[in-house]
Amino acid sequence: MRRKNKNVLHDERTTPKYFLYVLLVSYHHLYDFLKLCNKNQMYNFSIISKLNKTLRLTF
Repeated sequence: MRRKNKNVLHDERTTPKYFLYVLLVSYHHLYDFLKLCNKNQMYNFSIISKLNKTLRLTF
């Protein structure tokens, strides 16, 4: 049972739809944050680093 459950989770995360969804969401948020924080470059760098951390966790 445990092996089957792990395989199901793995399959869900490796489907193209999942990757596309993650990419779309992440880029959407990045675009919005950069738009809001255009005046401050430091904010932009922190947001990009946070996004990279979240992408590492999801992928």
